[in-house]
Amino acid sequence: MLAESAKSSKNPQTLILGSNGYVGSRILSVGTARHVPLCVSRITNENDLLRFEQEVQHAIGMHPDAALVNCLGVRSSSRKNMELLNVRVPETLVKVLQKSEMRLIHFGSAAEIVEVIPKAESTSIAVPPQSLLYSQTKRRGTQIALSHKDAVVLRLYNLHGLPHQTDSGLHQLCLRIRSSLNNDPLEAIVDTTRDYVHWRTLPVVLDRVLRSRMTGLVEVCSGFGISISDIVQELPQTIRDEMSGLLIPADYFSPVIGTNEVLDLGIITKQEVAKELSHEVLSCAYS
Repeated sequence: MLAESAKSSKNPQTLILGSNGYVGSRILSVGTARHVPLCVSRITNENDLLRFEQEVQHAIGMHPDAALVNCLGVRSSSRKNMELLNVRVPETLVKVLQKSEMRLIHFGSAAEIVEVIPKAESTSIAVPPQSLLYSQTKRRGTQIALSHKDAVVLRLYNLHGLPHQTDSGLHQLCLRIRSSLNNDPLEAIVDTTRDYVHWRTLPVVLDRVLRSRMTGLVEVCSGFGISISDIVQELPQTIRDEMSGLLIPADYFSPVIGTNEVLDLGIITKQEVAKELSHEVLSCAYS
């Protein structure tokens, strides 16, 4: 649900939390000078969280007219670290921002809406426990962020663009192709269906959100569900033959496909996206 804020700002400055992570670093790599990295201490325990709160309060005092962009989070770690970074951090930010007029922009994840289907016994690949924990903690973080009076959550679907995230299906496909080229033994790969959007759209999306002053939840997605097998079909015939029989049905959780009702990211067809992804994995494999 989206709403428009009464405030407006043509070129608001942004403070980027998590600027050295996958999302934050890409915003800064193609963003403008108004995106300022906000360096904070490492968060590993409750004492660190208290120090983090003080650091954010200081930053707000130094940049009262900026928007705070939260890119902090962790995909794979201990339960404690996932709770701290995916839940307690947005909780702390909402607490601090209650006393200010600063806007909060929080990056969520499509993992928040993954539906786990009880069919794990029908496949040799079990549902990774950390994937479920990531989904649960990110969902709670988004709910907390949305409780702020002037917040927007950008729910990111599966980012693509080189270099790939190392635990992504695209990276796994790249590794299989590389093994094939080296005549190494090939491992099976789960044929997941995902909604992919290029990371280069991140600063564009952020700029549109800042200028529109919208609040609520925005899905950053293409609206197309593309499976690993769809990408394989765009690869050269020799590689398609090598991949034959390696794809395991992803029958333990639902396809993750977004609804792109708010943002026009210039994505035209599903085949174009699949073809771009096939070019990426080939470039990765040959690098």
